Amino acid sequence: MEKYVPLIRTYLIIAAVNGWAHNSCGGIGVSKLVPGYPWLQSSTTGGPLYLPQIGVAPFGYLLASPFLAALAAPMEPIFPYLAVSCIGSIIGIVMCQRPDRIPKHFVKKSACGWAHRFYGGDHRRHFYNGWGDAGIRFLIMDTVVVRSFALSLWFPDNISRSYGEFLSPLSWLWQFLALNGFATMFAMLIIYLVDWRGFGSEFSKLKLVRFVRRFGFIAFSNYNNQWLYYLGWIGVSLLLTGERRIKLDWNGTLLVLVVSLVLYYLVMWGWEKIKYLGSIEWMIGTLGAALTPTSWQPERLRNLKWYQKGQTRRTGKLLSG
Repeated sequence: MEKYVPLIRTYLIIAAVNGWAHNSCGGIGVSKLVPGYPWLQSSTTGGPLYLPQIGVAPFGYLLASPFLAALAAPMEPIFPYLAVSCIGSIIGIVMCQRPDRIPKHFVKKSACGWAHRFYGGDHRRHFYNGWGDAGIRFLIMDTVVVRSFALSLWFPDNISRSYGEFLSPLSWLWQFLALNGFATMFAMLIIYLVDWRGFGSEFSKLKLVRFVRRFGFIAFSNYNNQWLYYLGWIGVSLLLTGERRIKLDWNGTLLVLVVSLVLYYLVMWGWEKIKYLGSIEWMIGTLGAALTPTSWQPERLRNLKWYQKGQTRRTGKLLSG
């Protein structure tokens, strides 16, 4: 375990730097480069600056938009969300050690620790002075239930919300801790209740678990394919109202959810037949193979064609634990 301490320390430093980077390179930095970004309405498209329209917005701005969005779009910018990846790497390093080298009660303590971050603990006094404890509880629920994924909604430059003037430069940190604290707490709780108690093999064979695990096999591509939700919404909306993309009641919303899951599953089932050729995971694998000397590559990859080296196949181990 001792030999991994420098690596763990490096990840902690990167995670800490991410907070500074969000303020300097992210929200504030990009808004200085593009005034009003991301909230200001574009004079050419009429929509927010972070959603340029192809054929309407200037070509140069279209090319720059993916990079600007990665730094300061409202949902999950690189800074500070790269810190979550660093924390996940630290957890993975520790849990991959031999059982006798893993700190005692590591998983349980991690779950409890991130539960504390979710609630906010003593930090709430520093980030929301004057709001009061009742206000903090309201903000937790609003963050998690209503605006959980929009980090920049908790930034003072948010001119689209009337409460922007009441937020401090570190208000985004509360949303970050609440959202990611809950996600990490939940993951560690599942690990503690299932894997740590020896139920992993039986648990992974459940049909529902296999259904969920299939989504994680091409997680990047699935995240990128959220346009499938719109297909489900348009189809259900046309079926129930005769119009496209109309706000629906709970019955219609649940139907959209079911249709979207079915669409996702069918896409993944078909994609699996060609070993996910063209997926983001395939691109990463193909690029990695192209940059790796042939002598360093595993024997099974050396004789494959270039486009085959990045292909992935679902293995029985993935879906059976």
